[in-house]
Amino acid sequence: MTEPRWQRERFAGRVLLVDGEPRARARLEAALAERWPVAAVATGAEARGVLARGGVAALVTAASLPDEEGVELLSWAAANTPTVARILRSDARAGLSAAINEGHVWHVLGVEAPESELVEAVRGSLEHHEHERDARSCQERYQELFELAQVGLLCATPGGRLLEVNDALARSLGYASPGAMLDVELVELVCDVAQWERGLDILGSGAALADFELALRHSSGDEVSFLVNAALRRLGTGEHLLEASLLDVTARRRHEQERSELHEHLFRVQRTETVGALAGGIAHDFNNLLTIILNCASTLGERVAHRPELAGSVGSIRDAATRAASLTTQLLNFARGGGARTTKLQVNDSVRDVVGLLSETIRRGIAIGLTLDEALPDIVGNRDEVHQCVLNLALNACEAMGAQGRLTITTRRGVWPQPGDDQHARAKAGEYIEVAVADTGPGMSPEVQARIFEPFFTTKRRAGATGVGLGLGLAMVQRIIERHDGSVFVRSVAGQGTRVSLLLPIPAARRAPPPAPAPTRVVEPESSLIILADDEPAIRRVGKRILERERFTVLTAENGEDAVARVRENPEVMLVILDLVMPVMSGEEAYAKIREFNEEARFLLCTGHAVTRSLHNILRDARVRLLHKPYSIAEFTDAVRGVLEDSGGRG
Repeated sequence: MTEPRWQRERFAGRVLLVDGEPRARARLEAALAERWPVAAVATGAEARGVLARGGVAALVTAASLPDEEGVELLSWAAANTPTVARILRSDARAGLSAAINEGHVWHVLGVEAPESELVEAVRGSLEHHEHERDARSCQERYQELFELAQVGLLCATPGGRLLEVNDALARSLGYASPGAMLDVELVELVCDVAQWERGLDILGSGAALADFELALRHSSGDEVSFLVNAALRRLGTGEHLLEASLLDVTARRRHEQERSELHEHLFRVQRTETVGALAGGIAHDFNNLLTIILNCASTLGERVAHRPELAGSVGSIRDAATRAASLTTQLLNFARGGGARTTKLQVNDSVRDVVGLLSETIRRGIAIGLTLDEALPDIVGNRDEVHQCVLNLALNACEAMGAQGRLTITTRRGVWPQPGDDQHARAKAGEYIEVAVADTGPGMSPEVQARIFEPFFTTKRRAGATGVGLGLGLAMVQRIIERHDGSVFVRSVAGQGTRVSLLLPIPAARRAPPPAPAPTRVVEPESSLIILADDEPAIRRVGKRILERERFTVLTAENGEDAVARVRENPEVMLVILDLVMPVMSGEEAYAKIREFNEEARFLLCTGHAVTRSLHNILRDARVRLLHKPYSIAEFTDAVRGVLEDSGGRG
């Protein structure tokens, strides 16, 4: 027996044949069964039952049935089983237009048409049904992917009217649902219209957008960065549709910016460390030279004290060397974060010193105004550093004003932060002295204000500027003031000048019992042997001359190893003066060696560097003192006598 063709071919369902005439039904059933499984029934009610149970791919019905019209059955099938192909056997065309237009009838076949035409009609309807099902499946899969995609998707007209967006894009732009975006024109979302127009030009040329950077506006007003891939698709109607995917790269851009800023910060730190290493390398030699200048100037000053025309010049040399020493110390403290020597000081004195210097150097078109609170208390700080901060701010103000303007310096006492004072809100609550330096210059933009305290950032490289700034001035000011437990605040408006405020804390009053006088011992210079070790010959010569003038016996050494040998040869030595930075053996190493075999010797350690942790440990020794380079004759001799006369009882 020949196997029915439908058993050999893929088929997803039966053909339902409905006809009230038994002979016609049997004849048609036999023709159809050659290709498909067939269910044959006589009435519409029976057909509805079969359709309700499912598994039917095509419905073939006569125009008239015992219980209803065939069009009625097809209309019911269209509403309840829309995926079933619907074929009507009828010779009457009149009255079928509405059913055909509404899709209730797919195919109309004459009643007397041969069986081959019926088979062909069913085959065509099933193929049409299969194509529609595939298309519907593709549409459903597309819609599912469209909605579930984690990247933003949109369809729009070339003019920018949004037709469809997915959940991912709606979430990225802060909308509650995709539907909420359909009332918004695409151009309304674009932050940079010119950039979007460039993208449209590319699309209009027939090319696609690939990783095109575009920022859209979030519902909150923020910018969201996207990489856009888009193309214009031509529809069958001749119209075009814009289809685009948008990858939200805002977080990536932020991370890239943070990474770039971190790299820049690390680069600045490395440059700062380089400056520190360079400063440390030259500070030793520079301070040695300044020590020689100071000591020679002091000696010369004593010899020309009776000649005022020379004494003034010598005093200027001494003051200049002292100021240079202060600047070297500040550079080292900035680069290495070292501490600075502090004392009581009057802020107004520093301000007056600065004004005295400026009055001789600034342009004639710049007026200086002072408003000083004369009842200010003393503060504790480094005099030279505070002086340098005020001078730096004043010079910056003069530079900003150019040929003319007004520089105002104000001091006052107060408690900060004050109620409603947003500018000083970051200050730690307490009583301060404020030093405010204001100018009538062009002011600064917010972008410049955000960077003025960065090391190496400068605005002095602009065309026409006199000189080139290193960008360390304000960074040093901030570092110094913070080291004094103070704060720096800037208020500047473009076109309205700049005001920089320094807040220096007023120390709380403390009552403490007067210290008991430290016991001293009498030192006889003639019987005191001192070993002076320094790698700079001029330092050794000047130091030896000063000490011998004070009637001490002095032996010199050119490095730490030489100093250790001298102490071994002269165990009666009273004092060893060691420069901390020397070749062959450093001062710290020499101290450790000498202490191994001589517990009674006293030490005066000389350095131009910041105090290190290891040096702090050495200074716990009661017989050790520290002298910072450069030093004057008086400072040197006072330090020598101080360490020799001290009983060594300090902790």
